[in-house]
Amino acid sequence: MSVCASVGSRPGQSYVSGDDYLKAQYDYEYKHTWRNFGILWYFIIGFIVLKAIEADALVGELGAGLSVEQRKKLSIGVELVAKPDLLLFLDEPTSGLDSQSSWAIVQLLKKLANAGQSILCTIHQPSATLFEQFDRLLLLKKGGQTVYFGDIGDNSSMVLDYFQRNGGRECDGSENPAEYVLECIGAGATASVSENWHEIWKRSSEHEAVDSTIQRLIQSSGSSDDLKGDSKIEKYATDYFYQFKYVYLRTAVTFWRDLDYIMSKMMLLLVSGLYVGFSFYDVGNSYRGLQNALFATFISIIVCAPAINQIQARALASRELFEVRESKSNMYHWSLPLLTQYLCEIPYHFVFSTFYFVSFYFPLKIFFQASRSAVFFLNYSIMFQLYYVGLGLMVLYISPNLASATILLSMILIFMLAFCGVMQVPSLMPGFWTFMWKLSPYTYFVQNLLGLVLHDKEVVCSKKLSFDPNRPKLW
Repeated sequence: MSVCASVGSRPGQSYVSGDDYLKAQYDYEYKHTWRNFGILWYFIIGFIVLKAIEADALVGELGAGLSVEQRKKLSIGVELVAKPDLLLFLDEPTSGLDSQSSWAIVQLLKKLANAGQSILCTIHQPSATLFEQFDRLLLLKKGGQTVYFGDIGDNSSMVLDYFQRNGGRECDGSENPAEYVLECIGAGATASVSENWHEIWKRSSEHEAVDSTIQRLIQSSGSSDDLKGDSKIEKYATDYFYQFKYVYLRTAVTFWRDLDYIMSKMMLLLVSGLYVGFSFYDVGNSYRGLQNALFATFISIIVCAPAINQIQARALASRELFEVRESKSNMYHWSLPLLTQYLCEIPYHFVFSTFYFVSFYFPLKIFFQASRSAVFFLNYSIMFQLYYVGLGLMVLYISPNLASATILLSMILIFMLAFCGVMQVPSLMPGFWTFMWKLSPYTYFVQNLLGLVLHDKEVVCSKKLSFDPNRPKLW
């Protein structure tokens, strides 16, 4: 009679149970109920951390996507989405554009102004045609001192009349009025004039008219009921769920259009599943099969590392878009880029992790019944995907840049994988580090998955692992 001498074997049996092997080798019991509470606990912690992260954190790339003119119009549209109540400020909207594009931008601003929107715009060396499209001019000299503030007039008549009346030379009809007034006040690095145009402005009748208008506005605003503070001022123009709807739709469309990203994610999980599944093809019922099933499950967990790197590289563009432009306009709440990115990632991971499950699990030839395979699918293709997608986004949004996120993620994964009970059993860990075995979320995922493939699995020992109790002793 042969008796099995492998780890977890019982006296008088020629085989070892998968449950006994797990208990003896890894101090794990299939009926541990606290492992599921551990997974639930980490989901709760992850959700709280994600909500606590406040990210103060572009359209196409340079040389691709929208043209410069289209980007300018889009920037104006982004500012209008925030519904500015008093003023729309634009900083040199025509810089970097040709004459036709500059004209299109100025005409757009003119339409907005005619519709009642107040616009304050800085502009750099405009042409005469563009200059005449503006209603009023605030001209400053070196040091920020006011030189002129008032209407421009038809064909710049009011501006030209002011400077010519106060010591400026006559403006030729072929000259650009904008360049003429800059020459008069001595604008430029080397230009200089003898007149002090700031003092001339303060003594002018135009200054008195402007000053009286400002005082009248101050007095009228002081008695206005609109500024008494009775109404609550909202930071955002729309409510949170309205913002969520449109940010989610935008993120979903962006994902759907990024075919390279979707295909790379699919190929990663599909090829990894085929590689791992057929590397441990038909683990069988030997003692070596126990170890093969263990490491096949462990490698399935490790596949999350390159998948998280894909997620972070893709999510960084969304975070930069919010930080650079949209957060400044108070378009939507800071949590929406993170939340919508997570919700858009999850469906693709559910589908592609199903590819992984089919190409990995069935080549192992372990427990094809639904009570095992379906639960394995639930734990790996649903629960585990929900966890590591959130982990990757959380690490990215608490990091200043992608390089820092990669380093931080590597450190976190090393700790969680090293102390999940596979690389080193808890009984052999240094006393201080045993808390990491309980703290690592991967401990509970590995126990769930490993329990499903080894529970009630009878393992037949080979002759090398068997001995005959009736054999004569040699000592």
